[in-house]
Amino acid sequence: MHKWEYLFVSLIRDEWGAWAVRQQNDVQIAQRQPATPLYEVSNRLGEEGWELFYYSVASEVPPEMIFKRPKQEEDSAQPRIRSLG
Repeated sequence: MHKWEYLFVSLIRDEWGAWAVRQQNDVQIAQRQPATPLYEVSNRLGEEGWELFYYSVASEVPPEMIFKRPKQEEDSAQPRIRSLG
């Protein structure tokens, strides 16, 4: 049976109206000008083995994306999560 690890990504609108990564697993992300497009963020995560598991859009809270991938063994040489900012 698979064990999973999860990546929670919160979004915010940048000054140009595009969605940008605001927070990644409770770590605030410094905003680039302009923000990295979400398709690039998603493609980068896909290359690291992450797949979009859930997407939440609610008017009272910022949108959130949850990604998951099979949990790697602790001694694995594969790098962990890179910053998405």
